[in-house]
Amino acid sequence: MDKEKSNVDYRSLFNDYYKDKRYIVSDISFKDNISKYIFVLESPHNDEVKNGYPVAGKSGIDMGKFMGIGVNESFGRYAKDNPDKDIVIINISKVPLQEINNLDDKYKTLLNGVCKLIRSGYKTLGKHRDKNVNIIEEKLLEDFRVRFNNINMNNETKIIVCGKFSESYFDKVRDELNIGESEILYVPHPSRHQWDKPKGELLKLKDIFNER
Repeated sequence: MDKEKSNVDYRSLFNDYYKDKRYIVSDISFKDNISKYIFVLESPHNDEVKNGYPVAGKSGIDMGKFMGIGVNESFGRYAKDNPDKDIVIINISKVPLQEINNLDDKYKTLLNGVCKLIRSGYKTLGKHRDKNVNIIEEKLLEDFRVRFNNINMNNETKIIVCGKFSESYFDKVRDELNIGESEILYVPHPSRHQWDKPKGELLKLKDIFNER
């Protein structure tokens, strides 16, 4: 790490970034409804920041196709516009963890350094050499824990955890979450055509969702 980077207070910078309304993408959740499905994803990106809701881009469109809701509508848009379907979508991080369009220059070092390490280093969650990384990961965990426990659910709710990053964070706090006897499915992240040839838990998800 060069001298200039070593002088950066990453924890303070991340705290500022995590409160910056320009980049926060709120979960899709409806407090008055019992959730039928909770989809746990990783973090927003360009399309999500632009539209203001999770899985608004290509991954969301691929999810929509897979779920049978149409060929051009993102799953995030469908969940947002159809509260009667009782679909919750929650990201582990409510802000992007990789560089996006029109990112304030002051955050670029953070996103391309510490956040890049967080995204790629989920297998060593909380055990990094850099204490700044561990502290930021703990902040992400705590914020996810609070948001998840605010979701209205019961034992019939299905929880779908998408991707290894999401799985690592979800499992870290799973015993502390108010999930009761809810069924949990672990599926690949919908990016990079990973839902094109479904098998295992993905096929189960399709069957469950078609029962709605």
